[in-house]
Amino acid sequence: MLAAIVLAAGMLPSAAVADPPAAADPAKLRLFYFDQDFGSESQFNPATVILNVGLMAYGTLGQDPRVQDLGTDGALSRLGDAYAHPLESMRGRGSVKDYFIGEFLFGALPFAPNMHLHLLGEGMVSRKLEEFYLDRGLSPAWSAGLAVTTMVVAQQLNELNEQASPLVTCADRTRACRRLIDGADSLADSSFFNIAGLVLFRFDWFAGLFSNEYIGFHYWPGQPALDVRTGRIFNQGEVYRLTAPVPWTPVKVAFLSGAPLVFGLGLVVPVQSGHALTASWGTTSHWVPVTELNGGRPELGDYVPLSTLSTLNLHWDRDGSLMASLLARTDFKGYLLNLYPGVLDFGPAAKIGLYSEWNRDTAFAAGLTWTYLPIVPGVEVW
Repeated sequence: MLAAIVLAAGMLPSAAVADPPAAADPAKLRLFYFDQDFGSESQFNPATVILNVGLMAYGTLGQDPRVQDLGTDGALSRLGDAYAHPLESMRGRGSVKDYFIGEFLFGALPFAPNMHLHLLGEGMVSRKLEEFYLDRGLSPAWSAGLAVTTMVVAQQLNELNEQASPLVTCADRTRACRRLIDGADSLADSSFFNIAGLVLFRFDWFAGLFSNEYIGFHYWPGQPALDVRTGRIFNQGEVYRLTAPVPWTPVKVAFLSGAPLVFGLGLVVPVQSGHALTASWGTTSHWVPVTELNGGRPELGDYVPLSTLSTLNLHWDRDGSLMASLLARTDFKGYLLNLYPGVLDFGPAAKIGLYSEWNRDTAFAAGLTWTYLPIVPGVEVW
C-alpha cells in the first residue's frame, strides 16, 4: 500500500495543483522560488520534493531503496515505537544524557546533518514550496499549510526509509551488528530539527538571512529514476549549497551537504552573466557486504559502513538553478553525472535531462529525464 502511495506521488505532474481558493499575496517576500524554466528549478514541484527528500539515502553513492521494502521489516513499528515511547528510545543510547549529547551537542557526528540538512536545508525547501504555491495563485494560508504538509510527508517518508534501511554498523570483526540508524535518531529529527526548520523559515527575517546579497542557499535535487526490473529507486537526493563571498573578489566560498554528497567544501567562480561553476572536494560513504567485514552472518542488515571516500565535484548553475553536476570518486571507482533541462537542446518545450551513474560495487545506469515526469523508468546494469 505504501509503495503505491509513493509511486502515485512521484507520478503527479507539476501542474497538479488544485485551483486556487483565493488570490495569492503579492506582498509575500520571494526568497527561494523564482519559477525558472531551466535547470533543476524547472523540475521543482511537490512531487519531486517528496521523492528526493523522502527517499534520500544519506551520504551514499549507489545504495538505493526499493519501493517494496518501505514499511517492511518492522520499519513502521520501529518508527512508531520511537514516537510513542520517546524516553525508552533515548535510553537505547545508554541514557537520556548520552542521547542529548549524541544528537544535539555541537561537534557530535549527527549534529551537522541534523542542522544543515533537516533544520536549515529542509526548512528552506518548505519556504520554497510556500512560494511555489503562492506563485500558482493560492492564498497565503493555503500556501503555508500545503508547504508544511508536503514537507512533513517527505520528512516522515525519509525517516521510514531510514528505518527500513539494511545498513548496520559493527564494533569490530567479531561482535554482532546493530542498526546504523535507530528510532532515537528519527525522534531527534521529528521532534526538534524538522519542526524548528518549518517554523523558523515561515519568518521573513530568518529566511532572509539565507537569501541576500551576501549569503546564498540553494536546494539541488537529483533526477529520480525507477529500475523497472528490481524496483530500486536511484539518482534521487538532496544537496544544499550555502555560499558566502570572499572579500575583494568575485569568488564565493561554498559549503555543500546532503546526499549523495555527505560534505563538500569549495569555491564558486562566476564564468559569465548569471552562470557559475562550483568546484569542491567532498566525501561520500562506501558500503560493503557485512559478511566481508566480520566473516559471518550479521544479525541485522546486509551492508556496513566501511569507510568514507573522497570525491571531486563540479556543479554548474545558472542563477542558482543547477544545470549540470559531476561527482567523481577520487579512487576512480564511481561517478554520478546529471545534466538538467536546458543543457541539451531538444527544443524549448522538450525539457529533457540526462543522468549517468557508475559504482564499481553496485551498478551502471544511464537515461533521460523529462520535467513533466518527476520519476522516470530506468534500468541498472549489474
